[in-house]
Amino acid sequence: MSYDSTKSRWVWLFHHEAKHLVFAIKYSDIPKHLHPIVISSFFSNNDNEMYLDVRSHERAQQAIVFFDRYIPKNIAKVTDALVLNHLITQHESEWLNDFDHFFNKVTIVDKAKEFDDMVASSKDGAEILNFLQTAFDNSASEVIPDVQRIETNYYEEGINSFRLTLKTKRIVALNKRAGIETTRRDILNLRDRRNRLEV
Repeated sequence: MSYDSTKSRWVWLFHHEAKHLVFAIKYSDIPKHLHPIVISSFFSNNDNEMYLDVRSHERAQQAIVFFDRYIPKNIAKVTDALVLNHLITQHESEWLNDFDHFFNKVTIVDKAKEFDDMVASSKDGAEILNFLQTAFDNSASEVIPDVQRIETNYYEEGINSFRLTLKTKRIVALNKRAGIETTRRDILNLRDRRNRLEV
C-alpha cells in the first residue's frame, strides 16, 4: 500500500505480498521500469467506511480474499459491492478517474429489512408466503439497472457465490452492449438452466 496525496487515496500495488496474485498478466511479465503497478485505490468519505475502486471483476475477487487474509475482521470487513452493469464506452472513459461519477446516484433498497419488518409485524405464515410471492413477482420483470449495490456474503458463503454473481453481471453488461435489456427473471432462468445442466 502507498498513499497518493495528490488524489487523497491509498493505492494497492501489484508488489510485495500482492505480487503472487494470479492475474491475466503475471507479475514477472511486467517490465521492471513499469513497477509498481496500481491494482486499485482506496477512498473514504467518513470514518466508518472505505471504498476500493478495483475496475474489474477479477480484481474484486482477488481483493476480497487478499485483504481478508491481512486485515482482522474486528478492524474491517467487506460488506457489499457497487457494480456497473454496462461496459464503459469511449465517451465515458474521461470519467474513469472520478469514482463518484458512476456510483453517486445509487439507490439502496434493503429488501432483507423489508422482509424482517414484515415478519416482525405478522405471525401469519400464509401472509408471509404471500408477501414473498408478491415481492418476487414484482421484481422478476424489473430490468436490471446500470448500477447495483450487492451484498458479497463472503463470510457466509465464501468467494464462489460472489464470483457467480459477478458472472451474471458480466452477462447483463454484454447483453446491454448488444441492445438487450436483462430482467431478474432472465438471470434466474439462466441459473436454473445451468443448474439442470450440472445435475
